Amino acid sequence: MGAERPLVIFHLARADGSSVFLHPMDDTQQMIELLERRHVEGGYGNEPALSALHEFRDELYACLDAAVARWALERSFIPRFVSAAATFVVGYFLFSLLLRAVVPVVIHLAAAVLVAVGAYQYLARRTLAAESTANKREQLREHLDRIVFSEHGFVFRLEERLHRYEAREPEAIVDEILARRGELVHDHEYELAEQFAELLQNRFNTAGYRRRARKLVRMATEATGDGGPLGRELSRRELAALKQWAARQAVDMPLFGLLVAVRAELRQFNRSPA
Repeated sequence: MGAERPLVIFHLARADGSSVFLHPMDDTQQMIELLERRHVEGGYGNEPALSALHEFRDELYACLDAAVARWALERSFIPRFVSAAATFVVGYFLFSLLLRAVVPVVIHLAAAVLVAVGAYQYLARRTLAAESTANKREQLREHLDRIVFSEHGFVFRLEERLHRYEAREPEAIVDEILARRGELVHDHEYELAEQFAELLQNRFNTAGYRRRARKLVRMATEATGDGGPLGRELSRRELAALKQWAARQAVDMPLFGLLVAVRAELRQFNRSPA
């Protein structure tokens, strides 16, 4: 079995000079596993500004802190829960024994619950401040600091297409998607393009966007003239409806168009579902 492909962080430079970073490490559930088990590298078309890279590094550090905190608390959940439960039982027994004739039982219960919650939170704070947690954080920060960005022709072509979309109205972006194909993804780049599409899809992950993306991919890849007059008439109606939808959207249509364009070319390779 071959080595697992590297995990790529994509940087797109927009026409206005702003940066878009696409990566899966904002998911605290999988960030640690990705850093420990995958080789991570960065790819760009036009070289990003140092300030953008520094801001992105700080964003990754914040994601890492959240991921390590989640990891530490999940590992210590059972001991903390058992300790809090034992604290509740002991607290309730002591309150019942010492204050039995002074306050009602419901007060005993409430006081025992408060003591148990306090114990649970105290143990959580100790877990987050533990040396093992700090070591884990530092180890993973070293993984982040080793990520290197390099120029890649595929990302450069993505940026060129994105800039072209940014100069057009939403309806014209739809026409552009249907008119152009075979220019973005070279044959040896299909795995990289799949990874890019998966990451960008996370920005348009509602049912409505997925449905319209599939429709645009199908229309962009279907053979000209197939389906007869009825099929062509249906395609014209679908195209008009899609243009109306695009004109009404507050979403980032240039990025959405880039996603559809990449997926359409992947479908031509028969390696990616529409």
